[in-house]
Amino acid sequence: MKNQAGGVKVGLIKPPSLIRNFRFFNLQPPLNLAMLGAYLNARGVEVEIRDFDVEPLDDLEPWLERFQPDLVGMTAMTPMILGAAKLAERIRRFASHLPVVIGGPHASAIPERTLREFPQFDFAVSGEGEVPLAHLVESLGGASLEGIPGLTRRQGGEILVGPPPKRLDNLDALPLANRSSLPLDLYRGPSFRGFSRQAMPIAEMVTSRGCPVSCIFCHSQDRLVRMMSAERVAEDLEICHRQHKVRHIVFMDDVFTCNRDRLAGILAALRRLKMTFNCTTRADTVDAEMLREMVASGCRGISFGVDSGSPRILELVGKKITIEKIVAAFDAAHAAGVRYVDATVILGSHPDEELGDIEQTMALVRRIRPTILGVATVVPYPGTPLRRLMIERGLLSDEAGWEEYLFYGARPSWRTEHFTMAELAEIQGRMLRAHYFSWRYLCHLARTVRSIGDLRYYLASAVDFLRSYHAPPPG
Repeated sequence: MKNQAGGVKVGLIKPPSLIRNFRFFNLQPPLNLAMLGAYLNARGVEVEIRDFDVEPLDDLEPWLERFQPDLVGMTAMTPMILGAAKLAERIRRFASHLPVVIGGPHASAIPERTLREFPQFDFAVSGEGEVPLAHLVESLGGASLEGIPGLTRRQGGEILVGPPPKRLDNLDALPLANRSSLPLDLYRGPSFRGFSRQAMPIAEMVTSRGCPVSCIFCHSQDRLVRMMSAERVAEDLEICHRQHKVRHIVFMDDVFTCNRDRLAGILAALRRLKMTFNCTTRADTVDAEMLREMVASGCRGISFGVDSGSPRILELVGKKITIEKIVAAFDAAHAAGVRYVDATVILGSHPDEELGDIEQTMALVRRIRPTILGVATVVPYPGTPLRRLMIERGLLSDEAGWEEYLFYGARPSWRTEHFTMAELAEIQGRMLRAHYFSWRYLCHLARTVRSIGDLRYYLASAVDFLRSYHAPPPG
């Protein structure tokens, strides 16, 4: 199949998630694809996006027939890579000469291995995809792909790895995400824990890239934080408010509050538009004064990555934070009146974690009193120092199936020095049940449920939560 319409067409695809049927998991549109699409649009490329988390898989071939793309790109985290390969195989059968590109965290970490394992993909993009994808589009007209940073490709039976990817330093120079290219009416579940589209119109937003620290378990090891200016964020907020009638923003930055002056400008825009928001950040980047100002500007939720209550483990994983800072941040958030103070901990975040460390984490959770608690079990993603450490110690086989790489609901084959994953999953379930079926949490629900839609969301989530303990591993 070859496009005869004249202009270049690119299709961008998000494969289905393995856990999409559980309603207590967040459902967010692929904003990364909307950003890539806007970048290509600015270069005269026609782009369509398909999100098979919310669209039927049977639509793939009819869409290919109708749209007739010249290139198809996909994004995939590690547990989605098998699903992406299956979609690429279907594309191959329907249009054998159509180039297929794979990007996202998995391909970024191991681009050469990804092409070696999955012959369905022609190219792998590492890091930020805007520039490599634009070069690929130019190659359709005959431009050379030699030496493109971040691009791994096939040539004559070989796999050629390009130079390391380059960072995009000036985020203000990039087009804003084209949300109109997404099937927005199909996103009906929770965007983030505590924030359901059944209660209010929600949009997600990414205003920075990178994180100031590199924890050993995180697939993002980019310590250079680059940020959109407050003025550029305000422009995007205006679009969400006026064009999409959005009332609440989910900021998806790793560390939303790392620049105080920029934050002040964003808060001013939120107040002017009378929008509410929630965000994710580090506990050592907030204080009581900042949190009071955030609440006055519409902040309804803050998620902190606590990870562990053991100072020893926090040091081993490279978190670069103290228990005292964590406690101070939660106390200040509660005092400021943040409605949802969210904490996430990871069991087994370092292979040397012992029962005493986990007991310290449990004690810290009781001390900081999060409104919402997330408990994950360790996932040694490709490209992380944790994965290398666990392979060196014989705790993880390099051949473990990619479908095992889920924070929740899988039956992984790896272990830590002191626990099997089944043992960690049992502790995970115990911690979650203790939190979500406690009188304190149920009383919180009674105070904060604002609509029948809210109530339905929480009831459905509770049913799914209980059902997940008896369900087979996703796949």
